[in-house]
Amino acid sequence: MTTALGPSVVAAIRDAGVVADERGLMALADARQLVAGLSVFEKAPSDQTNILGADTAWAALLSLEGVAEFLTAALRIRWNFHVRGFENLATLERYGDGILPWIEAAPTMASATRRSRSTPRAPRRASRRPPRPWSPDTGTP
Repeated sequence: MTTALGPSVVAAIRDAGVVADERGLMALADARQLVAGLSVFEKAPSDQTNILGADTAWAALLSLEGVAEFLTAALRIRWNFHVRGFENLATLERYGDGILPWIEAAPTMASATRRSRSTPRAPRRASRRPPRPWSPDTGTP
């Protein structure tokens, strides 16, 4: 019995540009091979299309056989980039509430994707504008 795929899963497979198998997902063997070599989820250089390495990796993660296999991979990976879409529901559509352990781990994963307040910022560039002259009338520049 084939389960209908939700719209976020369908969009992820389409955005990755992969040829869908009979499940409507990336071929399981291809997905497993890609995920096995994945240690960091990152943007990755784009090829000649608009497909990012993250798009392909996300499609592979969504194409695994079940939630247990997804959790094993997703909890192992370091997340340095986000998935497409502001509120991406693909994992929930695909694996249901079995993804809760992954969501519970999100605070540690989020540190890789968001700058925390304790993270020092890069120094600001010097202004290209010359300093304003001091004014004797106001005592300030």
